[in-house]
Amino acid sequence: MRYTKMGKRETSVTEERLPEKRKAEEDHSQCPAWENERQESVIPLLLMKINQQLRASADRNLEEWGLTLSQARVLHVIGEHGGSVAQRELERILEVSHPTVVGLVSRMQKNGFVEISIDTKDHRNKIVSFAEKAYRHKISLRWQHLDVDDHLLRGMTEEEIRQVEVLLRKMYRNVQDWDAGSE
Repeated sequence: MRYTKMGKRETSVTEERLPEKRKAEEDHSQCPAWENERQESVIPLLLMKINQQLRASADRNLEEWGLTLSQARVLHVIGEHGGSVAQRELERILEVSHPTVVGLVSRMQKNGFVEISIDTKDHRNKIVSFAEKAYRHKISLRWQHLDVDDHLLRGMTEEEIRQVEVLLRKMYRNVQDWDAGSE
């Protein structure tokens, strides 16, 4: 937010796109100080803060099982694929590099959550499968995931949840396009 020498408020292009009656008129007594003022680019900041808080909370909750959020995501993908998945497929789905997946999987193997085998059809590929320990925690991890959804979406109507999902998907596609160098 900027002010002229006369003390009049100037609006930015971002603010001009907002509806005239913003929620800024609501009581912000429960908001952190940084939320009380409209910043040029508050959306990336909010997304970053949400991500940081979700990661920290998830890592704290998963600590009792000896897992991190990234490792729980690996288990989730394996579960979605019937208990085993190619390591390259993990890289693609999780959108992370080969060395990242190798590190995650090797730590999980060391801790007894996954087993690694060579693909019989293509010996260059590795298959990552649930180990017994992962099967024991699968139900608990599912409840953990549902609990995150409950907390994150608390107070939203079904329509608001659908709108948030649509908008976040658009933002994600925009970031992908931007990253790929197209507009």
